[in-house]
Amino acid sequence: MRIVVIGAGISGLSCAQYLVQQGYRVCVYEKENALGGLMRSYTQDGYLYDIGPHYAYHEFIKKIGLTDDEYVYIPFDYQVFVNGSFIKFPFGIMKYPRYVSSAIGVLFGNSIRNNTEGASFGAYIRRAFGDSIAQDIWLPLIRKWQGVDPEELSVDFADRKLPSISTRLMFNMVTSVLSGGRTFSFGNREKHFTHVYPRKGIQQVCHKICEGFKDCIYLDAPVEEINVKDNRVEAINVKGKEIPVDVLISAIPLPALSGLVRNTDVLEAYRRLRFRNTILLVFFIARNKVMRGVINWFPDKEFTFFRITEPKNAASFVAPQGKTIMEVEITCNEEDHVWRMPELVLCDLVQKQLCQVYQLNNEEIEYYRIHKVPFTSPTYLIGYDALRRNIRCPTGIKNLFLVGRAGQHRYLLIDESYEHARACAQEIIETGLTAETNGDEDRGTKML
Repeated sequence: MRIVVIGAGISGLSCAQYLVQQGYRVCVYEKENALGGLMRSYTQDGYLYDIGPHYAYHEFIKKIGLTDDEYVYIPFDYQVFVNGSFIKFPFGIMKYPRYVSSAIGVLFGNSIRNNTEGASFGAYIRRAFGDSIAQDIWLPLIRKWQGVDPEELSVDFADRKLPSISTRLMFNMVTSVLSGGRTFSFGNREKHFTHVYPRKGIQQVCHKICEGFKDCIYLDAPVEEINVKDNRVEAINVKGKEIPVDVLISAIPLPALSGLVRNTDVLEAYRRLRFRNTILLVFFIARNKVMRGVINWFPDKEFTFFRITEPKNAASFVAPQGKTIMEVEITCNEEDHVWRMPELVLCDLVQKQLCQVYQLNNEEIEYYRIHKVPFTSPTYLIGYDALRRNIRCPTGIKNLFLVGRAGQHRYLLIDESYEHARACAQEIIETGLTAETNGDEDRGTKML
């Protein structure tokens, strides 16, 4: 039985892990030279950083088997830069009378969601948080992040993102204190908001998940074609070599997958789904600390970036003593000018803005690194609601399945990606396809 997974991010690896644990042999092909996908980590000159800010919940870290000495507990606080000053979120807004009435709406967020069926995300934000917070913070921030007017975004976006952002945390923190630390449910999800971070970076999670089958993961192995015959995947092409397939599981972005499939138009509609790209600029700074908190948000359009993280303020070991890192995130589309901007020009633009906001000197910025990461954020456009809501693990191609954030075009946090991928693996087993044989079992999967 030849079971192949495309993509060695957390979803692809979690799906493969479950199948391996059930006794199946699985091969994973990854186009990059390192596993992890959006959860890659980098080390350099005593620094440690990830592709954007990452954390995991304590319960999840324990579930996958990391030991107490392999992670640390971290704070995960936010500040928003509004009208020339930072506001600690969420409680800092209470200093501003115009935001107080808006903040009260947070406590009724769940009921508001039920009353906005069919509405836009922009309408949801205004009703949930009031005009002041919506107009000054959330609407411009979402516009920068997603690249479209919030009125064009589906209200489904609220279910996926609001449970994980600071405004909802206000409700959880207050009620948790009053109730002695009980967990509360938002959007059918229950969380203990206890954040932890692995000592070797967030990629350590992926390495832990694949401990039992690392020899079956092939890096720098891009899938170039998926050949379909009689509504079944027969083979994939990796670097010019044809590899027979009995079951194919994709964790790569749906538009990219649809472009690889040959001899069928079953997945053609998925080409229309949109993702947002991210440019990550990492600045290495000769100062012990720059920001007051861990994450700063920038709704104002005068700034090129929408979010900045100083991970050392959460985990001191990620930078040498007396130095720190600032991770600056810019979201854009492939056709946007900023995506094509020369690196030196972009770095100079961002560096000037950093010095303006944080009173940095150019001499304190030792050097920088830039990572351009496509397909980081699914865009929940209203016009694609019907298409997106019908995406499931099985596809219209009998032995092709979809898993994960990119694979099913849905927002999933780290722990959700893990559980979702394992549930999809069980669903694949239940189809009976993994029990089929073709009389050629000894051939196995043709290796690169």
